[in-house]
Amino acid sequence: MNHERTKFKIGNFFRKIGFSVTFECLLRENFRNQYIDLVVIDKKTNFKIGVEIDRATPKFKSIEKLKKLHPDLALMILRSFKIPKDKIQKRLQKFPFNFAVLSLPKKSIIFSNLIFFSSKQNKTYNFEKIRRKYPNAYAKWAKKDDKRLIDFYTQDITIEKMARLLKRKPGAIHSRLRKLNKFYYKI
Repeated sequence: MNHERTKFKIGNFFRKIGFSVTFECLLRENFRNQYIDLVVIDKKTNFKIGVEIDRATPKFKSIEKLKKLHPDLALMILRSFKIPKDKIQKRLQKFPFNFAVLSLPKKSIIFSNLIFFSSKQNKTYNFEKIRRKYPNAYAKWAKKDDKRLIDFYTQDITIEKMARLLKRKPGAIHSRLRKLNKFYYKI
C-alpha cells in the first residue's frame, strides 16, 4: 500500500469514529514549510493526534515535525514488514510526548511509551495502591455520599478538599458532579 492510500485510509478511519481530520497539515518555522501527514482532533475534548507515515523506521524529520506539532498523542505508522525495533527504540528514547509506533502489515503496536496493563496482578497492585491513599476509590456511590457531595458543592468547597473528605480521587469527584448535572470549575 502506498503512502497516499495509507494516509487516506487512516484519515477515513478517524473520521468514521467522529474525529476532525486534516491531511498535509502545514507547519511553518523560519520561512520553511513542512507538512505533517495527518492531524486528528477530537472536537469535544480538543485531544490532538499527530500521524506520520514512514516505511521501516521513523525518520528524524518525521520525529521533528511531530515535536513541533505538540500533540497529545503521536502515532508513527510504518508500512514495512522488516522493522528494526532496536533502532526505533534508540530514535524515540527522548521523545517528549505520548507516542505509539504501529506496524501496518502486522497490525500491531511495535513500541510505545503508553502505559498498558497486561496482567491482573498489575491491576490489583495499582488498585491497592490507590485504595491506600483514597479508601473509597472505585466503591459504589451511596445516596448519602451523593448528598454530602452536593452539600460540599453548594458550600463552594474545592475538588481537592471534597476528595479528602469523601476519601475518593479528584477525578471521581469531577465525574460524579457531572453525572449529577452539577458543574464545578474550582480547583
